[in-house]
Amino acid sequence: MATGSTTSMKNVSITTLEYLLNEHCVRHSEAELHALGIAVGTKAALRLLEGGAPQGGPPHGDPPVLRTPLECVKFVCRDVWAALEGRAMDSLRTNHAGTFLLRDAGALCYRRCWAGAPEETLGSSGRFLAFSGGVLVGALAATGVAAKVEVAGTETGGAEYTVEVA
Repeated sequence: MATGSTTSMKNVSITTLEYLLNEHCVRHSEAELHALGIAVGTKAALRLLEGGAPQGGPPHGDPPVLRTPLECVKFVCRDVWAALEGRAMDSLRTNHAGTFLLRDAGALCYRRCWAGAPEETLGSSGRFLAFSGGVLVGALAATGVAAKVEVAGTETGGAEYTVEVA
């Protein structure tokens, strides 16, 4: 597949995700969006773990071998996030005791809600963050890692995720 069409398919996928999030954010609770995020994260991770490519992208070859929770978190931050957001997570830090701090300065689902009016942003930001937290939980579960994820928005429109591995 040509590079131009790969980029085009990636843009179509991201635009579709933005549309679905906008539609679901209006009609569904944080808990429902978190559950939707878990389903999306699980399916995206499983597809990548099976050696599949993101929609319209080139095949990745052999699926990754993930042995430790750190390798699993790196895979989610780099590969799964890139498949869904169009780019990898900005930052990953760990205390090497099962807690990870992830930062994304321009999370698609959170960035999208900042485009609205201030009152809309305040009302919908928790729901957008619930979805992205669910994506992390689902993707990590697909790698065999049970995790608890806490999400907080930043003043600049990004998101910080605290992941505690069980």
